[in-house]
Amino acid sequence: MTRQSVTEAAPAGRDGWVVWLGVTAVALVLTMLFWGPLWEGGTLIGGDTFSYYFPQKTFLSDSLKRGEFPLWNPLVGAGYPIVAESQTGVLYPPTLLFYRFLDVQGAYSANQLFHYVAAFLGMWAVGRRYRLSHAGAMLAALIYVYGWFAPRICLEWAIIGGAYLPWCVWIVEGWLVSRRRRTLLWLAPVFGLFLLAGHFHLAFVTTLGLTAYVLLRYVFLDREGAAPAEPRVGNDAQLRSQLSGSCALPAVHPQTRWSDLAAFFAVLVTGYLLASVQLGPSLELMTRSQRQEFDQGNDPGYGHIPPWYLTQIFSSWIWYLPESDPDQTLFHVGAFAYPCSTNKVEAHLYFGMVPLLLVLGVVAQGLLTQRRWPFSRALTHWLIIGGLALLLATGWPFLVLKHFPGFGYFRGAGRYSILTAFAVALLAGAGFDQWLPRGRAGSRPSTAKSGLRGCGWLLIVSLTTWDLFLVSRWVTYAVMRDFPLIASLRETSEVRGVLDQSTRPVRLWSRGQNAATIESHSAYPVYLGLGPREYFDPQLATHFHEDEDLDNPAAVAQQVDWLRRNGVTHVLSFVPLEESQWSVRLVFRGLDQLLSRVWGRYDSPLYVYECVDAPGRVVDGQGGRLEIEAFEQTANRLALTVSPQADSTVVVRELAYPGWEVTVDGVPTPSRVVDSMYRGVDVSAGSHRIEWTYHPRSLWLGLAVSAVTLLAWVLVYRRANVRHEPDRSPMG
Repeated sequence: MTRQSVTEAAPAGRDGWVVWLGVTAVALVLTMLFWGPLWEGGTLIGGDTFSYYFPQKTFLSDSLKRGEFPLWNPLVGAGYPIVAESQTGVLYPPTLLFYRFLDVQGAYSANQLFHYVAAFLGMWAVGRRYRLSHAGAMLAALIYVYGWFAPRICLEWAIIGGAYLPWCVWIVEGWLVSRRRRTLLWLAPVFGLFLLAGHFHLAFVTTLGLTAYVLLRYVFLDREGAAPAEPRVGNDAQLRSQLSGSCALPAVHPQTRWSDLAAFFAVLVTGYLLASVQLGPSLELMTRSQRQEFDQGNDPGYGHIPPWYLTQIFSSWIWYLPESDPDQTLFHVGAFAYPCSTNKVEAHLYFGMVPLLLVLGVVAQGLLTQRRWPFSRALTHWLIIGGLALLLATGWPFLVLKHFPGFGYFRGAGRYSILTAFAVALLAGAGFDQWLPRGRAGSRPSTAKSGLRGCGWLLIVSLTTWDLFLVSRWVTYAVMRDFPLIASLRETSEVRGVLDQSTRPVRLWSRGQNAATIESHSAYPVYLGLGPREYFDPQLATHFHEDEDLDNPAAVAQQVDWLRRNGVTHVLSFVPLEESQWSVRLVFRGLDQLLSRVWGRYDSPLYVYECVDAPGRVVDGQGGRLEIEAFEQTANRLALTVSPQADSTVVVRELAYPGWEVTVDGVPTPSRVVDSMYRGVDVSAGSHRIEWTYHPRSLWLGLAVSAVTLLAWVLVYRRANVRHEPDRSPMG
């Protein structure tokens, strides 16, 4: 295969940029159609948005605007390493850019919209790499992006991580058909960015998909080492085969084959090493997290797709209509379903009825009338990978696989179906090109045929867009609101105003988990996908459930004791509390402009109580209250001034975690762990200024590895450019 034939599917020069701009415009229009309120400053409510994502992003945005790079978040519970909880994206360039210069509401929306556009462009580029027409490639991009990701809008990681899969495939396929190592080298920085984006599970899935694809492409070669080339011109049957999407591999000597495979794995490992600055802190947290033990809550089969629920692919009217409630059905484990919980969003898999019929029709036509498989070898490989991924998505293979690295750590079996969605999207795009072919290579199609093809494409795209739009509204936990809640109401929140008046450091026990931290006050309980094990240890965590235990005096007494031992100073409840039983006094009753909307309590008041005899967040070694003369807390630092009457241990109810160092009056001092999780330091009687600072060694070690790897990558890439003539195609 000549260089020209390898790159002919990729536009070049001025005309190429015009095409890219045109596809970008289509991608932008689709985001406006699906997520119009977000473009206008609106917000998402529901799912994990206000219990998980916005609490992280609000703190990140506040810290960046103060000029501080946050490594630790002290607001959620007793704190956690925000740099290690990778989904915050503290080290991801687009996240840093958006949250530094936009308000948190605008940054959250812009980050998602940006990646929807990037995913669409990437999938279109992959389609062109597989020799799909512009129309077929855009159809594939529509199916992939708005079939798999749109119902998952409440899960920010989905689109931010999923946008990288097509770009990685684009690079790998470009290398396979050109065998230029410098093309393959670009996979390393792209994959490094993928990991910095924060969702390691999709990176793991992508790694498996790329590995399987490369192995399949190299295994199925003929005896001389070359994949049979598909015809470029010929009769209608040959032309349809060409347009189904193929770039055959050039001749490869068997010995060179092993060298190429070694190069692929080396570059993939390099991508991981480039992301060491993120992986280092995350691996440290992983070893200290709640996921070290398998239980029902950490089963990797969580979020699977029950085999019987796969009927959603061709019978959406049964499961997706507004009057249907798939969660109610999925909650009860049915026949042949993996014995673990799931939900309609994690278990979602839908491509649109028209694309599905298009693929099935092309397959039927090819097998029944032409007696051949209608799709190219490369696309068939993706179909095989998609089928295996669908098997993983059912959860059953994890009965064995959970004992293997990677498979056993990540939860969300249904996420493997992203490879299935990718494969079907490509098949649908190729199927369109066979159903309405472009014409012979080098020939000018007639106006009538061009018009018929254009009308057919417009009809399919319109019906598919309408179909996927409806499903994205029916299968979701998040709804869009035109009103920018955080940007408009955070500063005027009534609850925040009450808590700001407290004369001591506030820690809130609140319904709604992390949502209360949006108002810049520490709050329990925590909700973390990857969190320090102390928050989940049965010996340390609370077992109180307000809906069930509120009328149980023994449970209330245990909860009050837990609040005292964990530095809680205020309680936010949805119902009135018995003040004498809880040892509290009411300080606020009413609606809150922000929290009432977040929790959907438009007609029911919130109740905020102060714990009247609670010792608070700074205590002595016996748990007694210490008077605080000064208290300052930012992302990576906590400083306080206290004056104990006698030699004592000063305990701050903040999580003891590797990397925290303490000085007393400027002198480095050994610290100690108190009550199995909090920080303590011994001081003498008198006034002392105690300062804790966070310096995680895992971050600096990871940064060193990333820097060395980046330097090595640059040197190797420059050497590759010196040894080869410049390449005019994108990314080599």
